[in-house]
Amino acid sequence: AQDCGPGEKCVPYSRWGTPVYDSLRCVPVVPDPAAPGEDCAVQGHPTSGFDNCDAQSVCWEADPTTLAGECVAMCIGDEESPTCSAPPLWCATGGDVVLHLCFPDCDPLEPNCDPDELCVPNGLFFRCTRDKSGTGGQLFDVCDDIAGCDPGLLCMDPGAASECEVGSSGCCVPYCDLDAPVCPGIGQECLAWYSPPNSAPSGLENVGVCRVP
Repeated sequence: AQDCGPGEKCVPYSRWGTPVYDSLRCVPVVPDPAAPGEDCAVQGHPTSGFDNCDAQSVCWEADPTTLAGECVAMCIGDEESPTCSAPPLWCATGGDVVLHLCFPDCDPLEPNCDPDELCVPNGLFFRCTRDKSGTGGQLFDVCDDIAGCDPGLLCMDPGAASECEVGSSGCCVPYCDLDAPVCPGIGQECLAWYSPPNSAPSGLENVGVCRVP
């Protein structure tokens, strides 16, 4: 509804300063704000809600150290059927239903994300997000973030491959094509990402992930 006062915007934030958005607040819109897709910065902590994005967006996935992120548009419409202003953006909901953000969708087998982004799962679909792998994130590397693996790889539980470090937080394994299944790990199979397979959205029916059954 964006029912805050003049010069303000209604944004999600964490009232406890955790990574989980759990509430909404009104914050000032700064002069000369950044637009969706542009770099941004937050104040205080990554989920404070205070940022330099415009009235239609919020600073998303801000780094805990630098407090830098990227402006992402908020959804429009109403609570029952939120939407985005233009395709190929789609509205993703999360954070105890206080998050309603617009993301470009993607296909992990044929990603169309920017060079510094990854195609990662987000609910029923996949979305582009900033690559957080740094110097790591290679095949069978340890990972602890959904965006912590190189393009074409996904952070899964360490049981996905015998080559993964036992007891680690996660392990980078590849996506695979169910129509042409090839997996690099010992005993790995190309297993359907969607279960049952007929639940896959149109165009994503052949998305699989390599893991030990």
